[in-house]
Amino acid sequence: MQTKTILFWVCISILTFGGGLIYWQVANNQHAARESGNSGSATKQLQKEEPDKKTEIIASTVQADLVVNREKTNMPQAASAVEQRRANAVNRINRQMEYRKRNLDKDYAELFARLSLSNEKLDTLKELIVGLEFAGKNAWNDPRFDSLEQRPSPEVVASVAEEYKQLYNSDLKNLLGDKKFNEFTYYNETLPQRRACDVITSRFAYEAEPLSQQTREQLIDVIYVTDRALMESGIPGLDNIARFKFLKDKTLEQVQSILTSEQVKSIENYYNNKIQSIEERNKAIRDFSASKHN
Repeated sequence: MQTKTILFWVCISILTFGGGLIYWQVANNQHAARESGNSGSATKQLQKEEPDKKTEIIASTVQADLVVNREKTNMPQAASAVEQRRANAVNRINRQMEYRKRNLDKDYAELFARLSLSNEKLDTLKELIVGLEFAGKNAWNDPRFDSLEQRPSPEVVASVAEEYKQLYNSDLKNLLGDKKFNEFTYYNETLPQRRACDVITSRFAYEAEPLSQQTREQLIDVIYVTDRALMESGIPGLDNIARFKFLKDKTLEQVQSILTSEQVKSIENYYNNKIQSIEERNKAIRDFSASKHN
């Protein structure tokens, strides 16, 4: 009886210990599973958040680099832009000067023939003439203006242009000598009148005898004096009819003693046609304006 009792309690102890062991194992497995699940969720969340954080870091880094680069380039950028604009302007003017040099004969062939220069001196003369003509344009790109915050005033540029002209005239005088330089100066100052003379006398080809060289120079002098008188007359620059009537009267008054009657009549016809053309154009403008208001 006693032996049976002992065996009974031994079995109960074994069952209790085994059940506890099983319960502990199950509980431990469940805890491990929960831990594993939590760890996986945390990893997934970290993986989900990590690209955003990484993207944010990259974006901020790129932005910072842009700011740094901008700060590095901003300081020389203004000066570089000014230099580039000046370089572009200088290149553009240089091309214009080259074109003008190739076409100088149109205006100066007569003078070149008179001066009788060597080919080398003639080429130098052309360079100096073009430089003199473009002094005003080149003055705007004078390097002394680069340090200014604003564009220089026209008065300042005109002063610099005058410096350029003095330098070119000095070189011209050294190249030509006093006598030929005076001849060049007069020819250059009367260049607009020489062009005008060619236009005014273009009708001579079918209305009168051509001008001799001496008579042509006399007519150029008349046109030069007449133009100066027009500048001092006070006639408004936009009143073209009044200006041409003034030129016509003054020119005809002075050419009577140097031109033939046919030549005088041809010049009169030239001015009459100019005045008539302006009157017709003005009338057309007035008629068009009136039609727009009706």
